Amino acid sequence: QAFTSSGGVAQVDNGPTINFFNLDTDGVGGPNSGINLDGQGGDDSFALTHAENWLVGVVAVFGGAPSGSDSVQISGTAAVDDVTYTANSANSGQLVVTSGGSPTVYELIDVESASVDAHDPTAIPGDTLDVTTPNATIAPGAAPGSGTVYPVAFSGQALLPLSYGGMESVVITGSTAVVVGTTGDDDVHVTDAGLVRVTDHFGNVNEFDVSAFTRLVVNTLGGDDAITIDANDALFANGIRVLGGDPSGSDTLTLTDNPGLADLFSVTMALSAGSGAVTRNVVDIAYVGIEQVVLVASGDTGDSLTVQHDDTDRIWNVTGAPGGRDRVQIDGRETIDFEAFDSVELTNNVGGPNNDTFRVFPSNLGNFNVFTVTGDGVG
Repeated sequence: QAFTSSGGVAQVDNGPTINFFNLDTDGVGGPNSGINLDGQGGDDSFALTHAENWLVGVVAVFGGAPSGSDSVQISGTAAVDDVTYTANSANSGQLVVTSGGSPTVYELIDVESASVDAHDPTAIPGDTLDVTTPNATIAPGAAPGSGTVYPVAFSGQALLPLSYGGMESVVITGSTAVVVGTTGDDDVHVTDAGLVRVTDHFGNVNEFDVSAFTRLVVNTLGGDDAITIDANDALFANGIRVLGGDPSGSDTLTLTDNPGLADLFSVTMALSAGSGAVTRNVVDIAYVGIEQVVLVASGDTGDSLTVQHDDTDRIWNVTGAPGGRDRVQIDGRETIDFEAFDSVELTNNVGGPNNDTFRVFPSNLGNFNVFTVTGDGVG
């Protein structure tokens, strides 16, 4: 339960209350201020109470495997709540709740039941629920402003339903295409024409044209998966989201550039290992559950890569990687491999002061012309 702008209280069953404070350090919220709730085994119930103007950026709820009967209930505020729901698989989804401040992202993973109650707002136009999955059915409930959303992936699979209450407006925007892989080892290729080609472990290929959508979610479920996304700055203006799925093994995300152009890549690590975001020119590509990120440039003048992390002390290792690439790895988390960039910059000047250690092995490096390490100048 939230009770301060960047804090709250947690309790498991009848155990002691756990107070937490100052999760947001810069006063603006964002992905580096977050909470992980892990139910592990058993059938767990999570009751989460949102707060107006809350600055905690991410609340990740892990129901735990094996999938059983884990449930999440989110309670809104007395103010106007704007809720956006994107279902990612049969037991995972994302709710973004904004109540007067920065948005809070509720990540639901290994969850079989989800609900949100916005309560009664104090101002017009009231609470809104935006369902971004185009193939969704809304079943009204008995009470005004209540019901259940039954989303279906673009590729045909049933996704995690969402029950809701206290909503004055519910709309399906149809702006997000969700493509789901298999529980085996998949090869997923998003082409520069907006085609998603899914090849399963047996070589079976399914192809989907999602070029008309402004946002794309790729969920590869289990297995060791390889996802490749080619560059086209005119597609997916609202971003791409890649979910590596379970179990954590060796999921790889590869991003290519626009040959002949000066492409700008920027990598920002998120709170949890295996999660973060890559901005490629104007397109944001968020990832969760990825063990290796591969960034492939074309050697054009002006191709640049920036890697940054938060304001916690970190150890950076920079060395060679398989295939003639170079590698950045921070605190043993997912690797960032790259090749054929004109310039590369590593920076820890987010927040601060920081006392990061950069270990650079230049004898193994060679995929750039200019290499820069930028500290915060403090400490």
